[in-house]
Amino acid sequence: MLKQETKSEILMEVSAYMQGIDVAECIELLDRLLASTQLPPELRGISQRYPQAIDMIFDKDATHAEVITGIATALRIEPIFRMILMISDPDEYESVTKQKKGFAYVIRKLGVNAKNVDLDRPREYYAGMGKCIEQIAVSYQLRNVEAHTCELWGRREMYENIDCVLVSYLYAIHLKRDKIKQWLDGNSSGTIDVTEYMDEIITYFKDKMKKFILLNGEENLQVVNRYVTENISKKNMSLDKMENDADEDMEEAAGRKGTIDDLRKNSVPENQMVIWGEAGTGKSTTLEYLAYLDAVDWKKNHQNSIPVLIPLGVVSKDISLKSYIAIKLRVSESEAITLLQNGQLHLFLDGVNEIPNEFSSQLRAVRLREIKELLEQYKDCFTIITNRPDEGNSFKNVPVFNLIKLNNEQLIMFLQKNTENHETIKLITEAIGENERLRSVVRTPLMFSRLIDIVDATGEIPNSEGKIIGVFLDTLLSRERYDKLDANFDVKKANYLLRSIAYNGLENSSTNSGMTEEQVLDYMNKCMHTYCFTIDAFYMLDMLIQLGILQKRDELYLFAHQAYQDYYHALEELAVLGI
Repeated sequence: MLKQETKSEILMEVSAYMQGIDVAECIELLDRLLASTQLPPELRGISQRYPQAIDMIFDKDATHAEVITGIATALRIEPIFRMILMISDPDEYESVTKQKKGFAYVIRKLGVNAKNVDLDRPREYYAGMGKCIEQIAVSYQLRNVEAHTCELWGRREMYENIDCVLVSYLYAIHLKRDKIKQWLDGNSSGTIDVTEYMDEIITYFKDKMKKFILLNGEENLQVVNRYVTENISKKNMSLDKMENDADEDMEEAAGRKGTIDDLRKNSVPENQMVIWGEAGTGKSTTLEYLAYLDAVDWKKNHQNSIPVLIPLGVVSKDISLKSYIAIKLRVSESEAITLLQNGQLHLFLDGVNEIPNEFSSQLRAVRLREIKELLEQYKDCFTIITNRPDEGNSFKNVPVFNLIKLNNEQLIMFLQKNTENHETIKLITEAIGENERLRSVVRTPLMFSRLIDIVDATGEIPNSEGKIIGVFLDTLLSRERYDKLDANFDVKKANYLLRSIAYNGLENSSTNSGMTEEQVLDYMNKCMHTYCFTIDAFYMLDMLIQLGILQKRDELYLFAHQAYQDYYHALEELAVLGI
């Protein structure tokens, strides 16, 4: 698999020679060919030698000796041409192999030298002939050059020659691109094994999904470029919701409504949707649920789509979203691109609002551009993006759906799924039935699940969002210290550390994005210095993760929910301001 930087360099180097040809497409096909594991034994050395050699040529940090080694390998163009012949005309390839026909014959059969021009003339002989014949001839003549000869070349001669070789590769691919694409697609889809990945999704989310209830979405017609008229389906709507919507039924037009799963399966022909929701409304859990459903479906039938859940806040700035997809699936980037091109993936891009927005960083702009490219290039892959409404709509012509808060019927369903304590169910049912303010506060899954945990633990019912979050977190920390009798766990110090992590993390990134271990430990050390205490930072970090206040994803740390970070940030901000 070629590096992205290498592919960009190749595009700049050869485009002038190949006008009227989709060079970028040819480069991607070359990359996929070099990464293929389906070559016959006599050609398998291609995938072992050529990608590294070509990357080395364009690596600015490579030594002169390494560049020369890379060029010496790349100049041996015959294996590449034989590979293209094997793919485009298997019978002819078999004949060439058995009868040991020469390279000139291979070139002629591929149509690269359609007029059978003598390829052993001086370079100036081919000027003006077009069809890349000059570069083909130079490459043909250089194919047996030894590395020690390359050492005598100046920099200009070196890159003029390697340009000819690259043009030769890409022109041959251009001529046979349809058969190459057909071969790659046919071989890739059948050999990519994601069983282990699917098993991990099912195992990781199985218990969590037992507590999940289907959440409803409603199209927001004010943020799209067109007006959509749909019939309002009452499927999966509660009785009180139907009654509340009676007046809306009289409107001439209404946006699409329903559970997010039902919407994506039946009501979104665009194959793309944005889910808007405030903190705690269940955006991330909804995507986890959809990924879980898709994984279960894939296990039943491997022709079903493969889910890829991408938490945007923790994707390292050093890799692209396409690379992240490949890493998640444990495949090469070229194989990931094949899956994208074939529409075999369901993409769940979670948390545009959580993309780090560090000072002087361009990461946010890069990520938005990558997302738009995914939406444009791979329209056969159903893609769902989550964001907060205050972020605005960055994706033109993609329908936006507001995630609707829990209605009365859903509150009861959620309560019954999230506790087996009959006394808790009774207390909360009575409280939300009598207290309209409390009922309003807990209409998001996060707040309601925290209320349930609090009542399970204490039998008391706080009546504000801040109190619910605060009591829940304090209960969590206290339970570790006193119920589990962990003498090493200091609740007060844990609170100070969490305040520092939340405050510094939010001040630096403006959102609940991933932090490196070094960053978290630095924030903890600052806290210990400020408040004059010591504690084992590694132990505390591990405990905060075990308690579920912090999470570790792909070697980065973040708060399990934005609301937790907001709560601790507010406490530390008050301390900083001396209030």
